[in-house]
Amino acid sequence: MAKDYAKKYTKYNYLTPKRKNNRYLWLMLGISVGLLALGLFLLKSTHKDRVIPSVEKIVNKKKLEMLEPQSPEPKFDFYNILPQNNLNLSPHVNSPIKEIALPNDVTTSIQTTPGRPINAMLSLTPEQVAIAEAKKQLEEEMGQFNNEAYILLLGNFYDQAHAEQLQAQALLKGFPVQKKDSIINGKLIYQIFIGPADLNKLSQDKKRLNEAGLAAVLVKVTP
Repeated sequence: MAKDYAKKYTKYNYLTPKRKNNRYLWLMLGISVGLLALGLFLLKSTHKDRVIPSVEKIVNKKKLEMLEPQSPEPKFDFYNILPQNNLNLSPHVNSPIKEIALPNDVTTSIQTTPGRPINAMLSLTPEQVAIAEAKKQLEEEMGQFNNEAYILLLGNFYDQAHAEQLQAQALLKGFPVQKKDSIINGKLIYQIFIGPADLNKLSQDKKRLNEAGLAAVLVKVTP
């Protein structure tokens, strides 16, 4: 049977699915990003607030350490150390040494420059120094054979305080020095010395005194 191709064609309309509205999705995404940024900001601020007090504490501690007064270094009071410590001097301190033969140049220096150690009072020419050294060496050699008594004279002073200061320095360094009042050329002199003893012992003491920064002169004690 023949078909009727002239029959009107029926058009079908197919329903297409509508696109879903993504506004809510974008809104939630924006809120999440905002909350994340806010959280990072708050975390950074909290960490900064913690670091600043720590730095301030360290700075304040350094300032306090710089402002703390340091304890002063101990100082020796040479004028009071002798009466306070009750130092026991040798019984030769007040022993009567009637006469001490001093060189003429030393006696002259004592008269012109009071209150200074003997090593600071000698102002000799090189020739005089050489002669004095030779004379001293000769006396030392002769004294070894004669067994004569000598003393090590550390200084002669007109001022008692200066004499006690030198005595305290020598005692603190371990030297058994003594102080004696003598009359030289009609004037009261305070003498600081070691001895009397034999020449060999005093020669060793003199070497030790020089190593400790103290000068002394060997003087023969006349009978």
